[in-house]
Amino acid sequence: TERLTLSASLLRQSRSGLTTKVFTEWQHLRDQSSLNFTSPGAGYGSIGFSVDIPLGRGRGQEEVGAGERIADLGLSAARLDAAHQAGLTVAEVLQRYWAVRAHERYQALAREIELRSVQQVEQIKKLIAKEQVPASEINLVQANRADKARQRALAEQALREARTALGKTLGRDPAGMAALGATASDFPAANGLEAQGAQIFPATQQALQDIARQRRLDLQAQQLRRD
Repeated sequence: TERLTLSASLLRQSRSGLTTKVFTEWQHLRDQSSLNFTSPGAGYGSIGFSVDIPLGRGRGQEEVGAGERIADLGLSAARLDAAHQAGLTVAEVLQRYWAVRAHERYQALAREIELRSVQQVEQIKKLIAKEQVPASEINLVQANRADKARQRALAEQALREARTALGKTLGRDPAGMAALGATASDFPAANGLEAQGAQIFPATQQALQDIARQRRLDLQAQQLRRD
């Protein structure tokens, strides 16, 4: 006899321990000994429903609710991870912004120094014309001017790279960053920062670790997953 059996069931457990189950089964039978090989055989199906009620109220709640509690902890940890990632992005944007600001100031300084070197060349030329200094002095000041021009070019290149890095962090293309103007906010004042830092961040390693556990969201997420 050939037998084909298909079955399916759905089981649900509630916090109170109540268990409900729905199941169905279908069977198909065919007798191989029959001389009628074209016979389709016979088939039948059944559907059932059961409910298990625990005698002790609340029995099984801890076991059934364990999965839900794990899911809640996982969701909380995922939210902490997302908030931590957002904080990292903000911190990276700030770092890129201050880098652009620093390179802007360095570029301005390099241009000023280059301008002074050009002025020095002109002054030496006038002194040479008046025969107050040897003519060979022009070689030194021209070499100095060339070096200052090189430093100014390097400062401009570093500024372009810093702006490109900031644009990538902000999700802007190079053309969009080129259309933006100079940075508006300057570096914060340093007055009293050393004293504040000493109060906020103690020197001991254990104190720093405790602060990190309290404030770093990624560490809090890891703690939830361990729990």
